[in-house]
Amino acid sequence: MELISLIIAFALGFAMRVFGFPPMLGYLIAGFILNIIGVEDSETLESIANFGILLLLFTIGLKLNLRSLFRKHVLQGGVAHILVSVCVFSLLLLLLRYIGMNIFSDLTGGAILLISFALSFSSTVFAVKVLEENGEM
Repeated sequence: MELISLIIAFALGFAMRVFGFPPMLGYLIAGFILNIIGVEDSETLESIANFGILLLLFTIGLKLNLRSLFRKHVLQGGVAHILVSVCVFSLLLLLLRYIGMNIFSDLTGGAILLISFALSFSSTVFAVKVLEENGEM
């Protein structure tokens, strides 16, 4: 099943690339789909996923100029993105809890904020990769 999972991830990544989106979007969609259909984690898949995350963070780090992070417009944009993302993700998680999805029913307000904050960082990395691939960094 591991091989099939990897083939699905790469196929969706390639499809996203064909349609002009970053391949990472396909990998994320594959992860959600595989989770929904009940594919279990394995040590091999987890190792590959961790390696992919480390590689992504390493490549972002190579292109990161620390001085550019402290510019006024970068700080304002980053803070605004985090605030909007936390609000949107929190509302989405609250909605999912309200409609009674079992996995979200036990989430406390603090847990929802923490998950939303974590998702805001993930979306920032995604945004950076999109800008990088479009040559707009």
